[in-house]
Amino acid sequence: LCMNVMLIAAVEAPAING
Repeated sequence: LCMNVMLIAAVEAPAING
């Protein structure tokens, strides 16, 4: 779960910013 959350956050952060 921890790894999954980190991966999602890393992908979602730039997607929302970009």
